Amino acid sequence: MRLLLGAGMAAAVFCGATAHAADMAVKAPPAVSTPTWNWTGWYAGMNAGYAWSASTDPGISLSDTSGTGYAGYVAAGGFPTASLKPAGGFGGAQIGYNFQNAKWVWGAEADLQGAGIDASSNQTAAPTAVIGSDTVTHELQWFGTVRGRLGMASDNWLFYGTGGLIYGGVRSALTQAATNGYLAASNHTEIRAGGTAGAGVETGWNKWTAKLEYLYYDMGRDTVTVLGSGVFTGISYSASQRTAGQLLRVGLNYRF
Repeated sequence: MRLLLGAGMAAAVFCGATAHAADMAVKAPPAVSTPTWNWTGWYAGMNAGYAWSASTDPGISLSDTSGTGYAGYVAAGGFPTASLKPAGGFGGAQIGYNFQNAKWVWGAEADLQGAGIDASSNQTAAPTAVIGSDTVTHELQWFGTVRGRLGMASDNWLFYGTGGLIYGGVRSALTQAATNGYLAASNHTEIRAGGTAGAGVETGWNKWTAKLEYLYYDMGRDTVTVLGSGVFTGISYSASQRTAGQLLRVGLNYRF
């Protein structure tokens, strides 16, 4: 009996050791940590911001065949021109797609904005006994962009540069008035296009991302012209203004 009992205890110890060794052999290696966020995919959202521009000379010019000397008076500095500083808010929506490879993220984004980025100036002069004045107005009423994006991701943070096309509706107005009752006005609206470039930072959680973005834009110059009548017949009065500036905006996107 003692012999049998000893043999049984030895067998139990041997089986336990064998089972423990088998468990050690099949244990999985430690998991390698991997990023939990991937930027690849479609997204859409809303944005809002503020735009401003540096002082710009309205670029007032005259063509005078009336013989009144009015153009010469203006050319001599008798009709000062005030600088315009168009500024204002805007808001709209965007849609885009990202593709991520390792830490690099690239893609494309398009947006459309309603805007009220405007300014006006008023000047007066008295080249003769008639006192004259003019009012120049410039406004970016709406705009959109189509841009590429290239950046570097750090998990759910993305730092990127962006650039491409900007287009928008530009309104320019010029009004001339005089104390003799003369009044002439012109209001010109057109769609202009140009370039834009900037940079931004974006961060995400769950299905959402939020961004802060800066852009510089330039759509060139547009011209509005008033043709004189009455005592001002023969005078063509024009104002040429540049649609260019900077904008800063915040946005919120939903990832599909």
